[in-house]
Amino acid sequence: MTIAHVGLLIALCGLAKADGGGTFVARASLSLARQEVGAARVGDSVYVVGGLIQGFNTTATVEVYDLAKLPAL
Repeated sequence: MTIAHVGLLIALCGLAKADGGGTFVARASLSLARQEVGAARVGDSVYVVGGLIQGFNTTATVEVYDLAKLPAL
């Protein structure tokens, strides 16, 4: 796991829900597999910006997850 993957995992912790045992359950997937992204939580939203796709190709895609609207587990 690269540093970028660890950073994304930490930033997206708002997209997961603890099950009480210290583990996380996925709540939503990105629409595009990517690495080396920028991610930030602002209020009830998580923004995932850009990244590398399929090797060294880049994407300018921005995805926003509204934490309040994600389906409950």
